[in-house]
This record gives sequence, structure tokens and C-alpha cells, in this order.
Amino acid sequence: MTQLCLRGLMVVMTLTAGLLTAINVGQFLPSRYLPVLGLADLNSPEVKPVKMEVRNKILCHSLVDPALPLQSFLRTVDVPPGHVSEAQRLVAKGTWRDAGHWPKNLAIYDFYQWIAKYKIQSPKRLVAFSDDPENSLLTPEATLNFFYTPETGENDLHSMEALKSVRDFKPTMVLLGNLFPRLHDPQLAMSNLFDVLEDGGYAFLSAPLTGVSDKLPFHFYHSTWTGLATLMNRSGFEVLEMRRWGNLDYEVEISKLNSEPKSDDLTNLQHQRFHEDFAWGLFRKSAAKYNQTCFGTSTRWLQHWAYTASETMNLWNVIEPSMRGRPTMTDDAFKNVILAAGILRNSSDFPRAPAILHYKQILRTYSNEIKAIPQLLSFGGAEYELHLGPHQRRVVDFGPYRGTSGDLHKLSLEDLTSKLAPGTAGVDFCILGQTLEHLYDPYLAVQNLFDVTAPCGFLFTSTPFANIPHMMPHHHYHYSSMGLAMLFHRAGFEVVEIGQWGSQEYLSKLFQTMRWPGRGTLQNLEGDASVVAQVWGFFRKPCKN
Repeated sequence: MTQLCLRGLMVVMTLTAGLLTAINVGQFLPSRYLPVLGLADLNSPEVKPVKMEVRNKILCHSLVDPALPLQSFLRTVDVPPGHVSEAQRLVAKGTWRDAGHWPKNLAIYDFYQWIAKYKIQSPKRLVAFSDDPENSLLTPEATLNFFYTPETGENDLHSMEALKSVRDFKPTMVLLGNLFPRLHDPQLAMSNLFDVLEDGGYAFLSAPLTGVSDKLPFHFYHSTWTGLATLMNRSGFEVLEMRRWGNLDYEVEISKLNSEPKSDDLTNLQHQRFHEDFAWGLFRKSAAKYNQTCFGTSTRWLQHWAYTASETMNLWNVIEPSMRGRPTMTDDAFKNVILAAGILRNSSDFPRAPAILHYKQILRTYSNEIKAIPQLLSFGGAEYELHLGPHQRRVVDFGPYRGTSGDLHKLSLEDLTSKLAPGTAGVDFCILGQTLEHLYDPYLAVQNLFDVTAPCGFLFTSTPFANIPHMMPHHHYHYSSMGLAMLFHRAGFEVVEIGQWGSQEYLSKLFQTMRWPGRGTLQNLEGDASVVAQVWGFFRKPCKN
């Protein structure tokens, strides 16, 4: 482990010094920078290596769950009732311009309170990454507006080269607004900000949990308050303040409008217990804390890559037709495929049904490539998919994730040695059922899955984009279709197929009952094309490294 840490540090130092100016894709990059797989391209040849600018960075990943210490925030994380009237009063007074999005106004009110509490109303050097109302609450000595535009790649937070002017500015505070959903690699972006921020500097960030993926393909992830806090914690920041807000009125309006409700759309502006739709926090750079975390014994160093806007579009151009090609969920399909297989009879988790229907089609479509699977790894709630195949397999069940047992963050081939046939390179097929939302470091976990999968091996997973936070504090991130594809693509998998399903009816009943609606409660099985509740994907590890 010491050698690995030192090697990672040496690479970081080399890249930072600018000694490496170009890399050979075929030698250094995994297959994600080769053509992404389409519906009939499993055996497509690899392209020749090409040159590209350096956009990689080695980051440390802690194997210790950072969510557990965050439980100290549980008493203060919910928005107090008195904040609603105060936020309304200050918006009406013109203290800041109306954000046009109610929970964002509450986040700004907290920011208004926090900058007074920490006496940081007048930072020396402020960097604003978006034009948000909270910017006007500060009186900095100097300001740098560095607005990030994912569609063009302008001022990309993922690239240290793009952040050179920010580094030279030496900021003491950064305001990120609601950029989180637009980051294809949040840890890479936050680690870059950590590097350019002066020691002891502050960062303010907010993120939605319940929302719409209205800016595809540049819309990737949503987050709970624990997900936001663990992200910043893993990136080296000290978590100073955390807050969350949610209520039924907001959730129902989102399901109806398929857009973010304004204040006038809501009859209830108060936070309701057990609901969470928006989170925000104040963080401080602590170099000492980062060094303690990243040079400890429970650490793994992984390479991260900044995708350009055109590379992101290339990925989208593959997965978007795949989503259109998924089978349609009907009452007959539910009876003849789902119930006939003896699954989901008593389950209230209906979005699993269209995912499993697509999974069955995938098994037929790629039957020649899948063939007989001798060794299969199942993880989490994969019991439904196992009924459909692939059969004639040796199943390795790694168990459900509960923060301690069966932890994907610590998975290695050595863990499976006693369960695999002697001399095998890894498992041939992985099924990851409803687990991703519970991973505090999904990139680390998926990289581990990549490592234990044999060449040419497959992986199928499903995860929610809209859901009720559960198993707290182990519920962190929700994924759009593009976020799911990007996560596995970054880890080295080839993207074969992506699917999604959702309906206004499902979301409305989900939040009104705070239970997962089953088949018996729904009329619309086909779903609404513009609504997403569940996403899933089928991936393959390249046959050649």
C-alpha cells in the first residue's frame, strides 16, 4: 500500500509539474476512450492509438466509510420552521434576488446566516462558478467570475489546465451554486477546487435529490445531504454546516410539471420530516485533514479522466438510441415475462419490472456472446434477475451492502479466490441490484467490480433516479441515464445498453404514500417518456486490456 501511495504521489507531482504533455491512448487509457459499444458492436475492432492532451489525475479513495461521523449533523440538518418566514421576508425585502426555486432560497438564507457566523462576509478573493443570488451577499476585495459551461467545456472544473487562472487568483472562497448535477466526475472537480483554494478557504455548494434530468446529456447525478457531505469530505474538505429540505407538495408538483416548482406553485413551504429534495452545505479546506486521510493505511489511489464536451456527446449518441430501443412494458408483458418467471409477485418495487424486461431482451440479444456463464457474482437485490439467467452458473453472492458487510468499496479478487474456480481471471457476469444509491464512493466500487470481472465479462445494474431516501445514512446518490453510463465508462467498462422508465403517476404515488408503488396501484405501465424514476445498464469489460 505504501508503494502504491508513493507511486500515485509521483504521478501527481509529474502531472502538476507539466512534464508530461501528451499520452498514448492505446497504452495508458482503458477502453472507455475507444469507441463505445452499440447494439450490434460487441466484436468491433479497437481503433489505433491517438494523441490527446493530459487530462488525468490520481486521487486517493478512502476505504473508511465517511458517512458515519456525519451523524453528528442529524440534529441540525433539517430546515427549522422559522427559516421559511425569514427567507420569504428577506427575498421580499430585496436582500438577494429571488432564485425562482424555493429550496434554493432557503439555501441562500442559510448562507446568509453562515457567513455572519464564520465572519466571512468579505473574503479576500472570491471565485463564482455560476451567477447565483448568494454572490450578492458578499463584499469581496476581488472577484473572479469563472462560469462553467458543460455544453462547450468552457471553464471546466474537471481540468486543472482550465483552472489555471483560478489557481493563479488564489481564492479564499468559492461559490458553486447548483452545479453538482452537471459534473460528470464530482470528486475530480471538487479535488481540483481543493487544490486551487487557499488553505483555510471556504466553499458553498447545493445539490438536488428530487428533480428532473432536463439538461441531458450534461446532467449526471443528484445527491442526498450525506452524499454531498461525503463527497466534500473525500475531497479533503472539512464539513462545517449541512442542511436539507423536502416536502410532499414540492414532490407532487415536480411529478406534475416535470420541472422545478417555483414558490408560487407550492402551498406548503415548510420542511416535512422523512422528505428530502434539496441539500446544501458550507465547507472549509483543511490540508492537514486531507493528508491524514490520503496517506493512511486504508486508501486506494485511482486515476480520473476529464471528458471533453465532444467525448460526452459521443457517449450520449450511443446510449440515447439504446434507450429508445428498450421493450415496452405492458400488462401482457408483465404477466407473460415477469410473473411467469415467478418474480415480483409480492414486490411493491414496480420500476424493477421494466428493467427486468429489458434484461431478458438483453440476454436474448447477446446470447452468443454471453453463452454459458460458469461464474456469476450477484450483489444486493439481484434476486429477480437471477431467475432469468444466465443459467448453468456458479453463483458467488457477495451479500447486501449495509455499510460493513459485503462492502463493494473493499472488494478485491482476493476476496473471491476461495469461491472461484482455480485459475480463473475473475467472474464472468455481475448483477448489481439496487445498490449504487447506497455507495458513498461509487467510482471506487465500480472500479473494484471492473477489477474482479474477467475479460469479456458482463455486468447488469439498475438504480433509482427518483426514490425515497432509505437505509440512512447509507443513501447517497441518484443517477440519470447519462450519469450511470458515465460512471461505468470512466471505470473502464464498455457501454452496451442503457434503459430508463418513469411516470408521473408513479412519482406522485411514491411521494404521497412514502412507499414504493406496486403493479396493483398503477394504471400507466408503459410510462411517460419525459419522466425518469429508474435507470439501468448493461456493460462489458473489454476482451483486451
